[in-house]
Amino acid sequence: MLVFSVFGLVYNDPRNGQAAVDANRNEYLFFLASEIPVLLLALISWKRFKWAFWAGWGINVVLSLIALAVVIEFEFFWHW
Repeated sequence: MLVFSVFGLVYNDPRNGQAAVDANRNEYLFFLASEIPVLLLALISWKRFKWAFWAGWGINVVLSLIALAVVIEFEFFWHW
């Protein structure tokens, strides 16, 4: 997820409009800000602290549920 976020921030498709580029940038920044603490907690938990693993796991679960809710909303409740 970190690689996709960084790639999305670096590469902007010029065929998209400015509003789409801004919205995508906001989403990439959200995922980047959510996943950097998870990476740091994973590195901390590698040797010593088991609580850091569970804290990172919890952050990932919450982020996955947010993404799932957005996908479900767009798939079933977004009508053109």
